[in-house]
Amino acid sequence: MDLNALAREVVLQYLPLAHEKNQDLGWVHAYGDNAQADVGMAPAATGAGATADMVAPVMAHGEELHEALSNLVHNAVAYTPAGGTITVATRFEGLSVCVEVCDNGPGIAADQRAAVFERFVQLAEHAVPGAARHGAGLGLSIARGYAQRNGGDIELADADTPADGPRGLRAILRLPRATIPAARSASAG
Repeated sequence: MDLNALAREVVLQYLPLAHEKNQDLGWVHAYGDNAQADVGMAPAATGAGATADMVAPVMAHGEELHEALSNLVHNAVAYTPAGGTITVATRFEGLSVCVEVCDNGPGIAADQRAAVFERFVQLAEHAVPGAARHGAGLGLSIARGYAQRNGGDIELADADTPADGPRGLRAILRLPRATIPAARSASAG
């Protein structure tokens, strides 16, 4: 499957929720400005017009990865304040393909990052006064479980934000890069 297409699909799914909070939710193709304005990047992977060299291929179960990435984007939208920025970017890293969900929300302290992957764990410091709690503390545990079942993992890191800005968070879904078999020649039977 094409991780570019999946990332784009999830961003489109969460745009209405982000717009309700006046958040800027964007997507960056693994090929950056070299991508031809979404040509062939239909949500159902690589559609007509897409070329094999413009995909970010991984061997994975599509529904599980959709759920994992949806949890990451949903958390970013839920915890990033109104007017904040969230960017979902696909990139290549050696033999891996990564999707980063980077926001300028409150972030998670480095010493608490391992704990948030445990079931039913929620950090009190992220509770919004007077608001209902967000979820049951299962989203990151489920997301990591799906990533690991597909040969990958999820890690959390500080966002690349200005020193005087909010801390922010980068949630990185990393999966092994798949090879795309060469097209069969016209003379092959």
